[in-house]
Amino acid sequence: IQVGRCYNSLGILFGKLRRYHQSLESYKKAHKIFKKFLGKEHIEVSITYGNLGCCYDDLGLYEKALTKFKKELK
Repeated sequence: IQVGRCYNSLGILFGKLRRYHQSLESYKKAHKIFKKFLGKEHIEVSITYGNLGCCYDDLGLYEKALTKFKKELK
């Protein structure tokens, strides 16, 4: 779980540096870890959907962003 949190933190940092592709990859790794170990209904998984959505938005991939934001709400 801690590794997932580290990847999430890296995603935040890369986003602040405007390195959105690296941010996206970090968020994907965090999401995979959280989903595997915490289950798809856990709040950490939901948060990573939101982070992925923000990252896709920054990349101009609005349909993908919308999909992730909708999953965050479930």
